[in-house]
Amino acid sequence: MEAQNVVKGVITSRDAETTYGIASGNKGVIPFLEQYPDRFIGMAGLDPHKGMDAIDELRLMVETHGFRGAAIDRSSPRFRPNHAKYLSDLCQVL
Repeated sequence: MEAQNVVKGVITSRDAETTYGIASGNKGVIPFLEQYPDRFIGMAGLDPHKGMDAIDELRLMVETHGFRGAAIDRSSPRFRPNHAKYLSDLCQVL
């Protein structure tokens, strides 16, 4: 990163467990944030189908592990981005 003059990197996790069987990668991001807190910004992968469990995951990742936001793939949940699942619980936290 230094050789390329990159000041910070963003590591975006994913969670597509309910639609594709791909579990959250949030725990894999934690070591990077712990070892290089000034180099990386973590974005927690959330599965909107998990409802309040996704909210709890976001809170844990932000408050305990220093993540800075959420990442939700538009195609992973298999519904439109203006669907109520996006606009209710998840947006209230963010």
